[in-house]
Amino acid sequence: DLDENYKAQHAVAEGQPAIQSTDAKGESNAAAAKFEAWLDPNGWVQRIVGDGDVTGGEKSSTSTDHFSASRVEFAMAPEHNVLKTMNASGGVNVESNDATGTRAMKTEAMLVKFAPVAPRATKTPASAADGLGGRQHIESAETLAPATIEMKSGDEYTTLQAKQFVTRFNSDGHLDQLLGHSGVQIVRQVGSAAPQTTTSAE
Repeated sequence: DLDENYKAQHAVAEGQPAIQSTDAKGESNAAAAKFEAWLDPNGWVQRIVGDGDVTGGEKSSTSTDHFSASRVEFAMAPEHNVLKTMNASGGVNVESNDATGTRAMKTEAMLVKFAPVAPRATKTPASAADGLGGRQHIESAETLAPATIEMKSGDEYTTLQAKQFVTRFNSDGHLDQLLGHSGVQIVRQVGSAAPQTTTSAE
């Protein structure tokens, strides 16, 4: 779609479009049945929506991450093609695998906030790759519906359940804090030993 000045303001890609990028840290990808983007008259992206079988992932020399949901909406920082927030809904599944073990989270809705991008040393404009494929790190994430987290490290297996989880990440993008709210249950099992269950309001 074009505005009155014949500038693109809305773009649609259908038929399982896919986005792939590679940088010094590894590879990233995203796909969906349909992607839609809304653009500012000055050319920067305001919002991106992926609808239908949305998947995404990142792979580096030390870890792999995979994400899937029915619908995902990205809000972009004004005047920059970098991510501000991500709202995901419908069968949200996040998986991570590295040398320390595996982690998976399942919920029906989730909000992710991204850390602001550091100012550039030059006046070169930001590109879409800085946000979607440029390894912009997550600042925080919270589930908007009951969720289950499963973690496995060696022969230790832990399952956490709560009506809401809130996570915060450090400047390197690594998990720094995990909070569970309302009806928290933790089940921990080591090897063939009997599972240990702990419950708490918070």
